[in-house]
Amino acid sequence: MTSLCFLLPTAWFLYKGVEVLFHHRSLRKVVSRIHVLGTRGKSQTVRLILAGLRSGGIKAVGRVTGEIPTLFDEKGNAYLVPRRVPARISEYLSLTRWAAQRGAEVLVSECMAIRPELIRVTARMIRPQITVLTNIRPDHCDVWGAGREGVAASIAAGVVGGKLFALRSERIGELWGDILEKTKTELLEVPDDYAKKYLESPPPLSLHLGNLSLALKVCEYLGVEGRMALRAMLQEKIPNSFGIWELSWAERRFLFANAFTANDPHSTRILLERALSFTGIPYLIGLFNNRSDRLFRVPLFADFVHSCHFSKVLLLGDPIPHWSRWFPGAVPLWGKRRPEAVWERALVSFQEVPLCFGFGNFKGMGAELVDWAQSHGRQLA
Repeated sequence: MTSLCFLLPTAWFLYKGVEVLFHHRSLRKVVSRIHVLGTRGKSQTVRLILAGLRSGGIKAVGRVTGEIPTLFDEKGNAYLVPRRVPARISEYLSLTRWAAQRGAEVLVSECMAIRPELIRVTARMIRPQITVLTNIRPDHCDVWGAGREGVAASIAAGVVGGKLFALRSERIGELWGDILEKTKTELLEVPDDYAKKYLESPPPLSLHLGNLSLALKVCEYLGVEGRMALRAMLQEKIPNSFGIWELSWAERRFLFANAFTANDPHSTRILLERALSFTGIPYLIGLFNNRSDRLFRVPLFADFVHSCHFSKVLLLGDPIPHWSRWFPGAVPLWGKRRPEAVWERALVSFQEVPLCFGFGNFKGMGAELVDWAQSHGRQLA
């Protein structure tokens, strides 16, 4: 029994040592590794970078995270990877092994961690030569805190050297000056409208100009011609991204905008302004979809709702404790409901053609409303 107690931990350490050895061998086989950090837009930026690199003949693979992580091979084929257990940073081991086995020249990965200590570990596991920062916005207040400084300090754990691409408007040099110097990271600031130099018309509403600019600059840095890269990015179809549909139900016409994946008030406000500018419709109905494991977003979005001029607000998804204090006058529609039931309550006693604006969280009712819109309506943008 004593010998068994000695052998078990010894075997475990040997196994972990071999695992680390194989991981480092996989890393050496992938010439360039890119890690995408930030609050919003990480998945879109990963996909845009991959599309641009592929257009230049570079063998690039990558992964985005979320409810169901998705792998993208060198041809752009997507492979859903259902999780049987909660997300674990050990997924980076299988990711780099997969990339090495496919003979990838570039690996582009979205950071999957939230806690600063895990962000640091994931960055050290992938050992990126290039880090891309999309933005720093309030979210995950239970971990990052409510202020921009707290969010910035948390995400900064992913800065581990090499090149850092960030939008000029984020003023990263001011926030992370000491960290950049300590980690010997070179900051490459990108103008927010950098992609406009090659755009002949405004980009689709589903694509954020800042994400396009970051992805374009990274692709150019890796040797891809800018116009070619941007042309490929504009053709990339990104599911569940922002969109606007024209719909009708029970002989009533209305418009629906999907901003469920924005997740934070700042990003949501940007999308609301886009929707209003595109449609010209002043009659707003808000559809706030709540998740019980994301209750920290409730006060953030309560302030957002109070600052907007919604004619009506419907509360969807999981119940919100003391909801009337956060959203006075709103209509609660908790639980799993058919999209038709949502439209019925949204449109009742509403004579004008309204814009139903969905925001908060995508999972659950948000996803169902988007699926319904895609199958029953005409997408305008």
